[in-house]
Amino acid sequence: MEEAKIKVMADLINGIFIVKSFDDYDGCEVLSAPDFWECLTYNADCSNNKTIGAELNKKWFNKIDRDFGIQQNF
Repeated sequence: MEEAKIKVMADLINGIFIVKSFDDYDGCEVLSAPDFWECLTYNADCSNNKTIGAELNKKWFNKIDRDFGIQQNF
């Protein structure tokens, strides 16, 4: 059975938060989990004034939550 993925997004105003779908957010650039983490870590161009998103498995979700904090009741 495939592990469920958790959709998260990040922007400069709201931080990192869980979403049900990326469809409601125009201009969200969906990245792989490692690229999402790298953008957050190194404040790469992809996170400056942009909304980025990723589908995370439990391992990546826990890592990003530990390193940056994820708003779980948004």
